[in-house]
Amino acid sequence: MKVERRKFLQLMGTGTLATSLPHEPAFFQEQGTSKPQRLHEDYKSNNQGTEYYFLGNGLILAALQTSSNPEAGTHCGLLVMSPEHFGRKISSYLYHPERGLQNSRCFITAEGATNVPEAATSKVSWEYPDGIPTVVVEWKAGQFVIRETLMCPVHDPAVIRTIALKNVAQEDADTSATVLLYPNLMFFDEYNVDRKRGTLKAGGYKTMRLFSLNESIAGDRHLNVKFGSVPPGATRTITVVLTLD
Repeated sequence: MKVERRKFLQLMGTGTLATSLPHEPAFFQEQGTSKPQRLHEDYKSNNQGTEYYFLGNGLILAALQTSSNPEAGTHCGLLVMSPEHFGRKISSYLYHPERGLQNSRCFITAEGATNVPEAATSKVSWEYPDGIPTVVVEWKAGQFVIRETLMCPVHDPAVIRTIALKNVAQEDADTSATVLLYPNLMFFDEYNVDRKRGTLKAGGYKTMRLFSLNESIAGDRHLNVKFGSVPPGATRTITVVLTLD
């Protein structure tokens, strides 16, 4: 599937999947009969309560944003950019003008609800397995304890995201993860979906690809990766990769 610029912009405007996922405060405010566009909270880099965990290897630069509350920005939103062109958040490759970094999070569906890390109930820290700087996000989704890690391999322009979940309830449960690729329209005006290989590709100024090392289903702008049935006390793990050029 290939979406050209004009059609792509129309599709991006609808945001069918994204609008069904959890929302932060409204992006529009009523002023008479009009609804003027507001800047998303992620627009500013120095909101009180916002911090960044930077990752990179000279080929790609990424940062995980943490925010103490929704007014400070998207908690666990992911920024990606070229290490040669460090800029503002609005010029990072996953920034969306109306949704900020919301689309860059990992969404876990459990017990019929879609979950994302919340500032009050998640923990973000550094670990260094084999000497590799790794950002770890620990949080809970329904009856699952989530351990999400992000790292950049030494020789590849990629962010590797591993999501491990443990069933802490007394019964089996099915769950899945959803990751989206909503590129910054200022840099990416072509979009391709390879449903057979389960790969999303955005092209333009750069090329980004999103895929999973596990079996996945590719939608128009998202990947759905199933963990399957998880018995009590068991852990299941999936890996998602985002590459740049």
